[in-house]
Amino acid sequence: MIFWDEVIALQVPNLIQAVRWDIFEENFISFLLDKMNFSNDLLNKINWKTFLTYVMDKCGDTLKSNTEVPQPASNPKLLPYFKGLHITKERFNEFVG
Repeated sequence: MIFWDEVIALQVPNLIQAVRWDIFEENFISFLLDKMNFSNDLLNKINWKTFLTYVMDKCGDTLKSNTEVPQPASNPKLLPYFKGLHITKERFNEFVG
């Protein structure tokens, strides 16, 4: 999916297959603010907290203590790891597909 590769994986397709939820959420909101016209009354009626919670429930997953997900970084060899709530490219694509 173009959104994931360009916005989440920092334009390095297939580099990042999963990211921390907070990184996804921040990039997703930035994408929406950049691409959508929020002067539309319909968009102002959306409960964004409920919407993002719904996306998290459908696409997010909590990592077990022995699972690590790389965080985006400019140098893929230096990717730090994180344990906790994350979202995968596969689950996101299933959700929007």
